[in-house]
Formats: sequence, C-alpha cells, structure tokens
Amino acid sequence: MIPISSVEPLPATVEEKATGQTCLRPVAHRDGVGSFPGSVTVSPLRLLVIDDDPAMLRATARVLRSLGWDVTTSETPIACEGYSCVLSDWSPWGNRVCWQAKVAGVPVVVFTADPGNVNLPVPVVAKPYDAAVLDAELRKAVRP
Repeated sequence: MIPISSVEPLPATVEEKATGQTCLRPVAHRDGVGSFPGSVTVSPLRLLVIDDDPAMLRATARVLRSLGWDVTTSETPIACEGYSCVLSDWSPWGNRVCWQAKVAGVPVVVFTADPGNVNLPVPVVAKPYDAAVLDAELRKAVRP
C-alpha cells in the first residue's frame, strides 16, 4: 500500500476524462519506499511476524499493514528466507528465531513484555508498543 502523500496524479487520458476517474502514480520518497515516476509497481517490505498470542499477532499485523508492510504471520517459527525482516516475540522461541534469521541473513527485531530478559544484540521493542517506535525499529533494522 502506498501512502496517499507519495502519489501524484497522471495527466488525464481520454477515458479518464469520460469516466471522471483519476490515475495516481507512485513516486520515490525519502525512506526509499515507493518507486520511480512512471512506474506502477511498488514492492513493500516483506515482514514475518511471529507471536504465540493470536490476538497480539492479529493486532500487530493490522498495525504494520496500515504502515505499508507486507506482513506474513505465524504462531510458531517458520523459515525466514525471502523476508526483509523478522519481528518475533521473545518467548518461547526468541533465541531460535534470532539464530535462524542470522543464518538466513535476515534482520530481526524482538518485541516482548520483558525487554530486560533479552540477552542478544538485537533491537528490542517493549510490549505494549508504540506503533511509530515499532515501525522505526523495523525500518532501521532493514537499512542498517
């Protein structure tokens, strides 16, 4: 999904003038999400979210999708190859997920209710989280 602030109208075609519809074209913006003028394909950052709490998983996925992430969710660890980043709850699999992500070369961010319990050099976001802080940590992890 492209934020409305990052699109600009194309010149109206004959069909658009007849139907009253307007086409929008994505443009590149400061954080690199988007595409070059004239292009209509935008690849959002692919994010794997792992949490054993289904309600937290759904809520987090909804928030991150609204921020432009292409989100895949799982209640248990799955292969993380092909993702831009992994966001994982620390327990019960935090160490395992971090190890798998490191082997795959995929950055990982941990979110947990007990941030003092994480003993690895990875970004940690405390639950309950602020959506802007979580988004910033994920984007920072993707672009070190």
